[in-house]
Amino acid sequence: MPSLKLYYKLGIVGALLVILIGVAVIFLHQLTSYISFFGTVSVGADVVSNMVFGVVALLGTEISRRKKSVGLTAMLVISFAGIVAYPGIFTIGYLIIIVAVAIGLFDKN
Repeated sequence: MPSLKLYYKLGIVGALLVILIGVAVIFLHQLTSYISFFGTVSVGADVVSNMVFGVVALLGTEISRRKKSVGLTAMLVISFAGIVAYPGIFTIGYLIIIVAVAIGLFDKN
């Protein structure tokens, strides 16, 4: 079994982090709708689109195993789109994906 590259592992972690943060925000919205003591967390199209961005980044990471340039380009474009369109807590996952792209670009293989 071939070992997985570091950029692949970081890309998976970043994409899954974006998806998990989206699920957590949706859960917190449901929780705070019943208990309005702490206020409410807004949820809507921005959370769903960030989760879609996470899925696209996950697919780009998987594509990078076969066609490195195509996968890394998809990861980079979706990360910049996510940071520009929806700055906030999701930026953490997108920055991890950008670091993975940088590592993948400078990888010799």
